[in-house]
Amino acid sequence: MSEPNGFSDFSESASSSVQAPPKLGVWGVAIFFELAGLWVAGAVFWVWLAHRLPATAQPTKDPNLLKTAAKDLESRGLAGAAAAAWQAYLDAQPEAQDRLEALLRIGNLHLRAEQYAQAAQAFALLHQEAPDEEIKKQAESALAACERLSGLYGPIEKWVVQRRLQSTGKPTEGQVVALIGEEKLTEADLDLLLRNRLDQLLAAQGLSGDAQRRDAELRQWNNPLMRARLLRALVQNDLFLRRAREMKLHEDPEFLAMREETLETLLLRRFIEREIADAPPPTPADIETYYRTHQAEFQQPEMLHVILMRFSDQKTAVETAAKIQSPEQFVQTAASLKDADGQPAAGLRQLFRNRPDPLLGNTEPLFQLQEGQWTQKPIEVRGNYYLVFVDKKVPARTAALGEVQRIIEQTLLERRRQEALDRLFDQLAQRYGVKILLQAPSAAAELPLETDQTLTEKGPAKAPLPSPPPTPKAGESPGGPPAP
Repeated sequence: MSEPNGFSDFSESASSSVQAPPKLGVWGVAIFFELAGLWVAGAVFWVWLAHRLPATAQPTKDPNLLKTAAKDLESRGLAGAAAAAWQAYLDAQPEAQDRLEALLRIGNLHLRAEQYAQAAQAFALLHQEAPDEEIKKQAESALAACERLSGLYGPIEKWVVQRRLQSTGKPTEGQVVALIGEEKLTEADLDLLLRNRLDQLLAAQGLSGDAQRRDAELRQWNNPLMRARLLRALVQNDLFLRRAREMKLHEDPEFLAMREETLETLLLRRFIEREIADAPPPTPADIETYYRTHQAEFQQPEMLHVILMRFSDQKTAVETAAKIQSPEQFVQTAASLKDADGQPAAGLRQLFRNRPDPLLGNTEPLFQLQEGQWTQKPIEVRGNYYLVFVDKKVPARTAALGEVQRIIEQTLLERRRQEALDRLFDQLAQRYGVKILLQAPSAAAELPLETDQTLTEKGPAKAPLPSPPPTPKAGESPGGPPAP
């Protein structure tokens, strides 16, 4: 006798004849119909949702819309996008009546966008499908242009080919001034080349808007001799660049790194010029206040104007010093003195008190001499021997405001510019979530600096005497400001 449990009825029904269907009962039928209703409701919901949701955007296939878009892009100067739109127009309507015209447009637009492979495909199709021999010749010429433009040719030759294509293949009028491969460079081409080159140079100097400067340069460049020289320079650069590309120097990693650094520098300069407006010039009151509060900057030390005679051996220097008995004799001897190579071995120089001279080193003993006096014994410095004559002594003084006004004005302008850069840095650091954790020390670290004298010691001992530098202005080093 089996014990009653929750599975006894199920076991017995399972062991009974399979021909007797199982009995669902009232609850089973109810559950079945409830599940069926939920399934039908879900299907109805998804059908409703599919009609409510927006359909995925499909690219338009209307040829008229594509053609209108292509013309609009072309009129806006977007050559690459216009070529793609014309191609979409032909894909939507392969049997269009203006198919040949569209292929010609596609090829020329790809050329303008410097997409030479795509241009060649369009011209090849045009050559294959065109029934007219004239159109076939035009397509062949365009294909040859694609090959030349995509090859390792110089920039002038590429420019000439593009110019011919944009002018519907008609040769420009005027005297031929050069032959670049198979292309003829005319006077009109040279005029346009020179104008383009000048505009590039002015833009690199930030003078694009200076019409007066541009006109003055063009007048100078129109001189026949100057035009001939500029033409040779342009063609020379063209040949050198072509050979450099043949040698694949443009793929050299060092060149690529230099190019990237140059592009970054130009981009930074353009960004700063655009973001930082010109600061207003300082007022006379600002300049006077700076002058009164920075008197130490405008102190000019005592200065000597001297004449140097240099000798390579001590014996000659001593013998020459013994022969000199007067200032006039010193000057005459210095004027006639030559070195072993026949070059002048004497020159003028300016010495500043409390500043080591790059050539003579410590010059304090020379300041004990008076005007018209000279060293009776040669001064030995790194294997060379010098006789020094004091031609003029200039006492220490403070430069007047009028002498340093321009320097103060530039200093204040640079300070305001730096303040604007600092504000821009803070704004961008906040914008991009940047924070510098390395803090600068409270006092400037003392770094080993190489003085002029130290640098001179590293150089050759028998360096020629430099020409006398200009009298330094207040706030400048003895060497004066750097050359532009």
